[in-house]
Amino acid sequence: MTFAVSIATPNDLNDLVGKIAAGDQAAFRAFYEATVDRCVGIAMSVLKSQVWADDCVADSFVQVWRTAAQFDASRGHALAWLTMLCRTRAIDRLRKEQAQLITAAELLRETPADDGDDRFGDMQPTGALKHALGQLSHEQRRALELTYFQGLSNTEIAKVTGWPLGTTKSHVRRALSVLRKELIDDLR
Repeated sequence: MTFAVSIATPNDLNDLVGKIAAGDQAAFRAFYEATVDRCVGIAMSVLKSQVWADDCVADSFVQVWRTAAQFDASRGHALAWLTMLCRTRAIDRLRKEQAQLITAAELLRETPADDGDDRFGDMQPTGALKHALGQLSHEQRRALELTYFQGLSNTEIAKVTGWPLGTTKSHVRRALSVLRKELIDDLR
């Protein structure tokens, strides 16, 4: 049985989920083609990011493949089940990203911007490393600390510091360049 994307009825989709539960890849492909646009729309409306939405949609369809046997058509239609899976995944992803940004912002508030301390992350640098770190601007040092000790991406650093993304990337790149130059020159 072939299903056209535009004419799949709720009962057709329910039947496809039953076939997916039995491991039918063609049924999965037909289900995907009939419903993917709706899932992308849901994910985009929640996440406002194409990359995150694509991940969410992919995760949702993986879950469909793995849990199709648990679908119960007497409790609702397959499309409602799928959209609930997709929306739940999107909300979970949004909460996770917001929690990471809140944590990063709290770390920034807890750590004084310029405390005069010679510490770098959790370590007390000495010798050549201490000298090399002394050559960094405050922004370069902060960018490295957030990248390597807090595990933030350039995008996350830009959001919590208020720096433009390009500036954030430049701070990290220049800091690494200064450290490389200072530490390699010290070895020579």
